[in-house]
Amino acid sequence: MFVWALFAEVEKCARKFGAQRVELMVWSHNAIAQKAYAAYGMTLQRSIYEIVL
Repeated sequence: MFVWALFAEVEKCARKFGAQRVELMVWSHNAIAQKAYAAYGMTLQRSIYEIVL
């Protein structure tokens, strides 16, 4: 699948440049993406709360 190949390439480049982590943001209502990222081995790092004005 294209997404897994993209993640693998990002991870490879990040390691090459000495990065310690790769972060991405996903909307809280996007359960499909959250499940996919977890399946790839990513873990939840933080939650951000907001109030729309």
